[in-house]
Amino acid sequence: GCTLAIDATPEQLRAQTPDFEPRPQLADRAWPIGDVVSETPLAGIDSNALAAALDYGFAEPDPDKPILTRAILVVHGDQLVAERYAEGIDANTRLPGWSMTKSVNATLIGILVGQGELDLHAPAPIPAWQGEEDPRAGITLDQLMRMSSGLSFKEVYGPLTDATAMLFESPSAAEFAMTSPLDSPPDTVWSYSSGTSNLLAWIVRQRVEARAG
Repeated sequence: GCTLAIDATPEQLRAQTPDFEPRPQLADRAWPIGDVVSETPLAGIDSNALAAALDYGFAEPDPDKPILTRAILVVHGDQLVAERYAEGIDANTRLPGWSMTKSVNATLIGILVGQGELDLHAPAPIPAWQGEEDPRAGITLDQLMRMSSGLSFKEVYGPLTDATAMLFESPSAAEFAMTSPLDSPPDTVWSYSSGTSNLLAWIVRQRVEARAG
């Protein structure tokens, strides 16, 4: 793996210990909670078509423009029906999810709303926005979810842009996004924003860690 050496030397980074507990061993529980994958094929699955799809996903038709697929998993009927990995990758390899993680964010937020831990239409629980007369104080969780918060954030990947500064120059992507000023009134402009997604992930983490004590 790798990390960013921001406000720390490589030696200091190597001396750090992870701030999370390793995943418990779940070898005896069924996927997706655990690691047991059913060996019984689901009815109605065309195994030849599935294999062809995996072949297509890993094909490299142009050596000058490699695709470099890392992994493909196919889920149907709540069952993992196919998986394939590139050389050096397996089911335990950590891979960046990039914008696929936005769907995970939405799922986790939905679970916490269903459990009464979060209110979708209440102001987002971000203490940095709760100062007196802060125009961001009224931004709701719903508006963050729909990327209509009005926060200024340019989803452009190049030198001196919000996205690259957040990813490569800040020790905390969420805290970088928290500093974004209000660019327009909430619910008046839609703007794709990975900064917003990092705020949502931060909210989930804060709420879950608080519940765990």
